[in-house]
Amino acid sequence: LIRKPLSYFRAGYVTTVWKGEDVEICLREGASISENFPVLIHELAHLLLGHTGHKELKHPNPKKSIKLPDRYLYTNSRELEAETVSYLICSRLGIQTQAAQYIAGYLTGEDAIKNFSVDFVIKVADKIESCFVY
Repeated sequence: LIRKPLSYFRAGYVTTVWKGEDVEICLREGASISENFPVLIHELAHLLLGHTGHKELKHPNPKKSIKLPDRYLYTNSRELEAETVSYLICSRLGIQTQAAQYIAGYLTGEDAIKNFSVDFVIKVADKIESCFVY
């Protein structure tokens, strides 16, 4: 996890295999924890939903490595899934975000929801949430 000075319109990103083999999650430098937390969840969701092309998250103990799905989706579908994960987790934790507005913006037609996987979204939200909620 790194922080860089990003534009106001780019809160963060996760690398894809096309930009580098190692996974890098970057958040906007200078943003508050309450601003960066939903972005971190969103970027983790992209990774765990299989949007980045990475095959696995490697761990020094190979038994603890996490295999990642490989799913190609159009941009609106990817963003809709990741933002839904962020919305679900932040809502349960009582964190206010702009996720509902972002989700509405990604619902641009049937293509956005055609490949949306409720199953993946719920599983990934549960996996990420278990890291923050006991």
